[in-house]
Amino acid sequence: MEISSLSKLLKRLFETKTITPSYKIPHILFCIMLIGKESQGIGRYRIRKEINLGEGSIKTLLNRLKEENIIKVDKNRQKGHIITEIGKKIFQDLEKLISFPQELENKENKFVVGKIAYYSIVNQQYIKSNFGSSIEQRDEAIKIGGTGATCLTYDGFQKFEFSDGISIDLPIEKKRLKKGDILIIGAGNSKSDAILATYAAAISILKI
Repeated sequence: MEISSLSKLLKRLFETKTITPSYKIPHILFCIMLIGKESQGIGRYRIRKEINLGEGSIKTLLNRLKEENIIKVDKNRQKGHIITEIGKKIFQDLEKLISFPQELENKENKFVVGKIAYYSIVNQQYIKSNFGSSIEQRDEAIKIGGTGATCLTYDGFQKFEFSDGISIDLPIEKKRLKKGDILIIGAGNSKSDAILATYAAAISILKI
């Protein structure tokens, strides 16, 4: 998926004849990725619990994704929502942009402030040429309900660099990483808050 196509899709998902949806772009991405990873289907209750949105907001978001033919309800499966063929393509393209968040051990708030930390890798090919400092990523994470975020650049030699040039090693799989890829670490007081913080920070550096 080209970035422009993704931008158009996200814009359509916010179009409404009534009130503006309360969900944000991180919620949309999290929802698509969550359903895409559950090949056997996933119910609305669990989606709501994972993404931490109200019943009305989740219902609206799922309906909009159905209208775009990204997901559907499989009546033959008790677990409900599954990804469509169109959705699978979007899911696969999104994974190329932002890897699905994984938990990062963050004892004593070493990397970001918050009880729980998650991380994603953002493909350097789709990053803004000048995305500013980690302050912007932190602010975006806080807006979505997280407690903070930071970004580090992969140096191509097994380490990640902070904006001040300090390098650290992290227990993260690096086989598929390329020099210049960005590691986003988001934090929150719950799993959903930390994942949404990660997505929000990642979106702020992408050409969307």
